[in-house]
Amino acid sequence: MARRSKLARKKNSVTLALIVLVVLVIVALVTGVVYLLLNTEPPADPVTLCPATGPTGHTVVLVDNTEPLNFIQRQALTQRFKELAEKQVPEGQMISVFVLGESFTQNAMPIFEKCNPGTGEDKSKLNANPAQINARYTKEFRTPLIQLRQQITLDKPSDRSPVFEMLQLAAINGFDRVDAQGQRTLIVFSDMLPNMPEFSMFKGLPEFEQFAESAYGRKSQATLDGVEVHLNYLLNYPKLQTTKQAAFWEQYFDNSGAQLVEIDTFEG
Repeated sequence: MARRSKLARKKNSVTLALIVLVVLVIVALVTGVVYLLLNTEPPADPVTLCPATGPTGHTVVLVDNTEPLNFIQRQALTQRFKELAEKQVPEGQMISVFVLGESFTQNAMPIFEKCNPGTGEDKSKLNANPAQINARYTKEFRTPLIQLRQQITLDKPSDRSPVFEMLQLAAINGFDRVDAQGQRTLIVFSDMLPNMPEFSMFKGLPEFEQFAESAYGRKSQATLDGVEVHLNYLLNYPKLQTTKQAAFWEQYFDNSGAQLVEIDTFEG
C-alpha cells in the first residue's frame, strides 16, 4: 500500500506540473495576443497613406508658377522638396502641393497629396513590417515628392500673376478640404508680386489698410485661421521686394487669421 501511495503521489505531482505548465503557456499566449491587438495600428489609407484616424497635421505647399525658375532656383527647389520629405513633414502628417500659374482655375487641386507613412525604423517586427513600411515611404512618398520639381517647367513669364487667388485656393482646396488634426502650415514659393488687371504691385504698393478696404482687397482675402506661414521669396524683382512689401504681406496674413513666422530669401 505504501508503495502504491508513493507512486500515486508521484503521478499526481507530474499531473499537477503538467497542468501548471499548460496554464502558463496559455497565459503567455493570451498575453501575447492581447499585446499584439493593443499595439497593432489599424492599416493606413491605401491611397493617401494617412493613419486610419486621419492626418495628424497638414502642410500645404504653394509654388507660384508665373515666373520661370532659373537654374539655381530649380536646384534649390529640388532640395527644399527633399527636406520636406525627409525632415519637415512628420510621420502621419499630410502634405498637399499646389503648382498654380496664370490659369489658376485649371490647376485648382493639389498635384500631390499624401501623408508621410514613416520609414518603419521605430516599428517592431513583432507587430509590423519595417522593411515594407520603408519601401512604401520611398516609393510612394519621398521619391514622387522630390520629383515634383520636374513638373515645374515654365519657360517664359506669364502676363498675369494671381497671387491672392492662389492663396485662396490653397486655403479652400487644401486646409478646408482636408480634416486634419494638429499643426497647419503653409509654405509659399513666390516673388509675392500680384499682377492682375484689378491690382498690380508692379504699379505701386499701397498701404495695406487702403488695399483691404478696396473692392479687390475685400474679395481676395483668404481665410487661414491658425495657420503658420513660411514665405520663400523668389527675388525676381529685388527693387520691388522691399521691407515695406514684406510688411504688407505680414498684415495680409494677420488679417486672414494666420501668422507669418518666417520670410526666407530663396537662392538664385
